[in-house]
Order: sequence, then structure tokens, then C-alpha cells
Amino acid sequence: MTDLSRMTNEQLLAAYQAAKGGAAPAKPARLSAQEQSELQTARAAAQSRAAAAKDAERFLELNRRAGTGQVWGLPFASEIRGAFDSDFAGMQSLTNRMAPAQREAGSGAMSDKDVALFKKSVPNPDFTGPTNTGIARRMQEDAKRAADYAAFLDDFVATRGTLVGAQAAWQARKARPAAPAAPPRKPAPAEPAAPSKGYRILSVE
Repeated sequence: MTDLSRMTNEQLLAAYQAAKGGAAPAKPARLSAQEQSELQTARAAAQSRAAAAKDAERFLELNRRAGTGQVWGLPFASEIRGAFDSDFAGMQSLTNRMAPAQREAGSGAMSDKDVALFKKSVPNPDFTGPTNTGIARRMQEDAKRAADYAAFLDDFVATRGTLVGAQAAWQARKARPAAPAAPPRKPAPAEPAAPSKGYRILSVE
């Protein structure tokens, strides 16, 4: 019996198509306005999170060259430093660009309070290097999940022609246990030493 828990999205789609006796319909049924909006929102979120994750990686590159963290403890210290340090200014710019991407797609405009809040969830010149690294890694994981979800909805529509039941299928997919990691390979046994022929090497003083 096939173990569905070990199959990728693409393999599950292929298996479904084979069970139905052919490829997915080239033109799925017409989606409702709500379904179109859901699909577009998922795609937009995937693109936005991917761009933010890329910016976060760039931020870390600059952070390796220019230290961060509130070390001066003075008002407007970051603004003053940014005026004289191009790497620091680059990190400030990236933070300002990443923050809006943390808001759910299609949720409307952001207030100044929203922007200040979301700046705390992305790499920031006010944070130390290790803190920024942890945030960037989390953003990369978020981007992967958003991409997986958008791809799942696209596949679901391609095979069903609708998004009805997609949420239940997505939750079931997430609930499947992850495939166990392959055990580490054991090193090959060492070659046996060549048998001695009775010769002895003498050291020369």
C-alpha cells in the first residue's frame, strides 16, 4: 500500500490524476469571486513573504559588517549613525521595507502604529546580531509555508475546479506526520593493513 505521508505535493497530485484516469482539466471550472480572492491572496502572501525573506538575508549580510543594537542609549542615535554609515543606513531601509510585508495580504492600509509594531518582528538595527539572525530564519520558514500553501491551492483548483474542501484538505495534509529522517550512513570499514613481510625499518641517527 502506498504511504501517502511520504509523498510530496506533486506526487499526491500525480496520484490523484492517475486515479481519475487522466490529467487534470486544462481549464478548471469557473471560480466564485470569493474563491478567486482567496487564491489571489495566497499567491500575494507567498510573493510578499519571499521578498521579505530575501531582504532579511541581505540585512544579515550588512549586519555582519556593521554591528547593531542600542549601544549608545541616546535619542535619535540610529538616525545619526545612518547618516554616516552606509551599511547601517541600508539596514534601516530594509527594515522599513520588510515591516509592511508582515501584515496579512488584503487587510487594508497600515497606520504608523502598525508599522512600528511590525518593525519589531523583522531584523532591525535596534536589535543585536544574534536576535536578527533568529528573526531572519523564522521569516524564511514563514516564506516556505506561504509558498507551500499557495502551491497547494493552485494544485487543488487544477484537480477539483473549486476551492470547496481545500481548507480541510490542507489541515489534513499538515496533520500528516513528517517522514522520518534517513539514518546516518555508517563509514566504510577501514582497509586491513598489508601483512608484514618480515622487514624492519631501522632509524638512522
